[in-house]
Amino acid sequence: MTDDALKFEYDISGENFASAGEATMRIKKELRSLGFSPTLIRRRSVAMYEGEINMVIHANGGVATVLVYPDAIEIILED
Repeated sequence: MTDDALKFEYDISGENFASAGEATMRIKKELRSLGFSPTLIRRRSVAMYEGEINMVIHANGGVATVLVYPDAIEIILED
């Protein structure tokens, strides 16, 4: 299903609180540049930030993949 999606991947560093939230900030900028509404961007950012922080605190990091479709945004967090 990724054929028609834009794919963004971000490495999340475990226990690195100084960089926590960087992936979220980067995807916010990408979504803004693609013309998504501020409300949608805010909702997706909150969800991604919560997952990203959990990865930093509890999972020793991982990878965040964001698939942007014309009608959906899928966030996959893997530790």
